[in-house]
Amino acid sequence: MRGFPIVTSIQPGMMFLNLQFALTLPLILLTLLHFKKSVKIISVFWLAILMFMISGLKFYGGIVLSLILGGLILIRLYRRDKISLRLLQLMAIFLGDFLAKSLFYSSAGADGFPFAWAPMALPHILLDDPVLFNNHSWTLARYYLYEHGGLRSPRLLALESYTVFLLAIMNFGTRLIAILSLFIAKIRRTYTPDDFVFISVIIFTFLMPVFFVQDGGWFNTMQFLYYGVFLASLYAGQVLAHLISHKKTLIKWSAYLIILFTLPNSIEQLRYLTAPQNLIPDSELAALKKLADAPSGVVYISNPELKNAIVPALSGKIAYYLDVDQLMVTHIDYEARRQEMFNVVRKNLLSLPVKYFYIYKNESTSPELINELRDTKDASILADTVDLIIFQR
Repeated sequence: MRGFPIVTSIQPGMMFLNLQFALTLPLILLTLLHFKKSVKIISVFWLAILMFMISGLKFYGGIVLSLILGGLILIRLYRRDKISLRLLQLMAIFLGDFLAKSLFYSSAGADGFPFAWAPMALPHILLDDPVLFNNHSWTLARYYLYEHGGLRSPRLLALESYTVFLLAIMNFGTRLIAILSLFIAKIRRTYTPDDFVFISVIIFTFLMPVFFVQDGGWFNTMQFLYYGVFLASLYAGQVLAHLISHKKTLIKWSAYLIILFTLPNSIEQLRYLTAPQNLIPDSELAALKKLADAPSGVVYISNPELKNAIVPALSGKIAYYLDVDQLMVTHIDYEARRQEMFNVVRKNLLSLPVKYFYIYKNESTSPELINELRDTKDASILADTVDLIIFQR
């Protein structure tokens, strides 16, 4: 594969490319361990705290963990296991999740359910994207079959089933052997209702990107599958442990064969090491240090839609306009400011209500902006390097 297609979930070798996701995993395991071991009133407090942290780090992680804990608690309520405590735990989970979403994800533009029904919108990319399993004739056949008979067509059902299978094998890989854990548990009679909860949640995380898209960043429902793949790896590990400990040599070696089949994907993930890196030169770090030491104020960043958040992150200053992807996901109405930024470059940069102007020199409009700011008495140079220049009012 080239690049990072949006229909592929985070794999172990690339986990820290999504740091928030990576940080939620030990917290989720800690929460589940705490839930399993602690049945005291203090567990209610810790569940609320951990749920708040996980939901704050990752919206999707909060939903997945809520479903897991909700299912586990309902099973215990059905068994009449410490009903009062379980109800308090349920309330703590809801409270932690609600507070995190209210604090980190609420905005004036947010309206109702953030997911829209769009069956197969994401899986179709597998056949439509040239870097994946592109098959133009199959794509045309799919459109034709939808227009003439729809899902009543066996050929269309077969084609869509194949597409869903590709999505599963692309993301789960050899972790699909987790399905064997159900049969092994059935044979050994070790299958529990808790296992049913976890398997149901794994299925849920897979079905979300199959049937839904998200407002703003429409492909973000794939992030549910990040957690499904992780949970499936735990069950796949159980299967491997069972196969390796088996007395029959043939079955034992089948486990080693599965591990061997896993290696190409693990090696292939290292492609990100050769991808272009967004490194911050020492000269820019020095300029950011000067900006951090300067009085508080809002910063204009040239060509902000192509830049990441290093300026506000390392200077502690507020960016006037930045990171459209996050603005879309959080339903911020940014169109007026985007148009303002587009117009101001051609009219009067100083009309913006900002204190600092952070301008990269290698952009086509930069000479014009720099000359405008040099020619005015209202702005002075705070930092000037080979790559960028910072003005302040």
